[in-house]
Amino acid sequence: MRFEVTTDIDRPVDEVFAFVTDQHNAREWVTGVIDTKDVEPPGLGAKATQIVKFLGRRLEITNEVVEWEPNQRYTFGTKVPFPSSMHVTFIPRGNGTRIEAVLEGELGGLLKVAEPIMAVMVRRQLASDYAKLKKLLEAGG
Repeated sequence: MRFEVTTDIDRPVDEVFAFVTDQHNAREWVTGVIDTKDVEPPGLGAKATQIVKFLGRRLEITNEVVEWEPNQRYTFGTKVPFPSSMHVTFIPRGNGTRIEAVLEGELGGLLKVAEPIMAVMVRRQLASDYAKLKKLLEAGG
C-alpha cells in the first residue's frame, strides 16, 4: 500500500520540521497515538516508542528514523502492526511550508484480506491527521 498527502502550512519550514519530528508532539495530531515514551533526541537513528490504539487494540510500536536532512526531509519506519515507513519532505513556500508525506506499508496475515477496507481507512486518517497538523500549527501550536 502507498498513500500520499500534500499539505501547505502557513508557518516557516524550521518550525514545521521541529514540531513534526519531535515525537512528543505526535499525540496532538496523529490519530490513535495515546502516548510516546523512550524518545531519543531527533536525528538519524533516533527511536521512540508510541502507545497507539489500532483496530481497538492497544499496541506499543517503535519508530526509528532512517533518513534525516534537517528542514528538508525525514523518514521513519516501524515493524508493528505491519512493516511501514513514512517519508516526509518539507518544501519552503514563501513564508510557509509544503509537506509531502508518503506512507508505504505491507499488510500481512488477516490484515491482507482486509486491505481494500484498510486502504480507505488509512487514506482518510492520513488526510485528517495532516489537516489537524495544519490547523494546530497555524493557530500557533
